[in-house]
Amino acid sequence: MKSFFLEGAQSREAVVEALCDLLPGQAEPWLLMVGVGDPVAYLHLDDKGTVQADLSGRHADKGLPLGLLASLRERVGGTITDDD
Repeated sequence: MKSFFLEGAQSREAVVEALCDLLPGQAEPWLLMVGVGDPVAYLHLDDKGTVQADLSGRHADKGLPLGLLASLRERVGGTITDDD
């Protein structure tokens, strides 16, 4: 499984607010969907405000999760890394 991270955001609360705006109606874990019942990534938030986006094994396209993390970074700051 491939994972991406957004680390160093301004606050955990800001990340929660931004994720709820970007993925309305969801909470931990947030799901990035491409269709009904078809998640591309599962997003988890730790106590420090680091977001971990785990890609679904059914999807190889990293573009959607990275795009979401980039939008999140614009709102809350931080750095995007991966598990390599």
